[in-house]
Amino acid sequence: MKRFVPLVISIGLVIAVAFVGLMQSSRATATSRQIRQDDRVSEEVTLGGLTNQYVRFALKDAYDFVTVTPLSLKPGDRADTASIRAYVNRTALLNYAGALVNLDGSLINAYVSGPSLPPSTDPGYAPLRAALVAGKPGVSSVMSSRGVPVVAMAVPVQVRGVARAIYIGYFRADANPLQTYNERLHYGKTGRAILIDSAGTIIASNNRAQVGKKFGAEQVLRRLASGQTGFIEYSDNGTRMVASYAPDGIAGWSSITTQTAAEFFGPIRSGGLHVALALAGLLVVAAAALFVMNHKRQMALAKAYEYKGQLLANTTHELKTPLTAIRGAAVTLGMRWRTMSAEQIDQFLGIIHRRCDGLSKLIDRILLGARLEAGREVALNPLPTDVLSALRAITSEFKDVSPKHPVLLAAPENVWVDADPEALDQILGLLLENAIKYSPEGGEIRVSAVDGPRTVTIGVSDHGVGMTDEELEHIFDPYFRAARGDSNRFSGVGLGLSIVRHLVQRSGGEISVESTPGVGTTFSFILPTISSQVSPATHLAGADR
Repeated sequence: MKRFVPLVISIGLVIAVAFVGLMQSSRATATSRQIRQDDRVSEEVTLGGLTNQYVRFALKDAYDFVTVTPLSLKPGDRADTASIRAYVNRTALLNYAGALVNLDGSLINAYVSGPSLPPSTDPGYAPLRAALVAGKPGVSSVMSSRGVPVVAMAVPVQVRGVARAIYIGYFRADANPLQTYNERLHYGKTGRAILIDSAGTIIASNNRAQVGKKFGAEQVLRRLASGQTGFIEYSDNGTRMVASYAPDGIAGWSSITTQTAAEFFGPIRSGGLHVALALAGLLVVAAAALFVMNHKRQMALAKAYEYKGQLLANTTHELKTPLTAIRGAAVTLGMRWRTMSAEQIDQFLGIIHRRCDGLSKLIDRILLGARLEAGREVALNPLPTDVLSALRAITSEFKDVSPKHPVLLAAPENVWVDADPEALDQILGLLLENAIKYSPEGGEIRVSAVDGPRTVTIGVSDHGVGMTDEELEHIFDPYFRAARGDSNRFSGVGLGLSIVRHLVQRSGGEISVESTPGVGTTFSFILPTISSQVSPATHLAGADR
């Protein structure tokens, strides 16, 4: 019975890690949802403000016209008609039609560039008349002129400070700068940017076919009727939808953006699902592996438990440490950001960014390791790559990462390989990271390239703890870590060198290792070279170049 105790404890620990991970993922998902909703509402308020300014500018343009233009206000006056025509043809806003009407609503003069003016009985004039009666410029709802959706804006025509008539300017709702702007707003495949009037009719939309039709989401209209700004989830013919909405602050108009909930929350839900699946996969794989190992011989059992226990401890440590730092920084920002300086805020945001970047790399390695174990190939995009440039870039990066480890580079110029630049960068980065982990402070790391007839040999050497012959036999095995040195200092889950070997082989090369305990280790890999048009030369880069 005792031999099952390590199995039960290990499975319990894996379940606990998975549970903690799922709880953290759930909290992160909820926070991400709220941030995404707040961002969309903020965008909606901005769009509403732009619409408000557009309407005010159009009204001012019309008011300037009637102020500076001498108008006789006599029915049928040709000069007045010519002035209206000239204004309609030159303005970019109220360019469908213009009309002068008496205060009682009777027509004085008009010019129409389209089929006709909306009839005076159109109910869309109601908000326009109400505003004029209140002594304000008027804006109508969407009206129809022989099937053409039209909106009118009205300003008083004053003579010696007294209103003598009304000028009404019209624009086509489906062909104006406001509609053009909405058509350029894109929110995925299902997103719709919509502007509605006080009656719920669509004035502008990134789907032009909707202009002039009623907006059908009653839940959103009820929220807008109370003057609210916000975000709502609702059902539309069985489809879960989301909408952000904001009153525009003029003429009863409102801005709305709708999108399917699946698409809007998709990236967040997908990320949470991937984390949950990764944790569940880790639980299943670890439990299955432990169960199988439980049926092996006692000596093999002891080694397997020790090995898997170390893997679990490393994984837990690698996940818990950055999560703790992220949570601490986030809590501090949440409680004190109002009293912090910009420099202090940037400092805490930098902590979150660096820790998230580290977590992303760790998860990428775990997922890549899982793909390799499953026998799935990694897609590469080989390109002509200058070896010296690649080595310079990665060594320069690691000099900043670990300034206490001098990184020396010796490599010839004009040596080219046909390799995926990202894969080559990952190979070199993992080898340098491994060399730095297992080297004491001040220990030199040497990166070299030796050009051969048809190949180039790239080496990474350290003066670290080295490895035994037994460790060398398993050094490229997934999850294997050499049991030498300080395990707290040498963090990791043992996937790096397994990934390196696979990427080297997929690049058409081979990798080897030489090591002596207490002296150091050298990893060397050979890649086939290609010809280049650059004239050959030789370059030696020493320390700190």
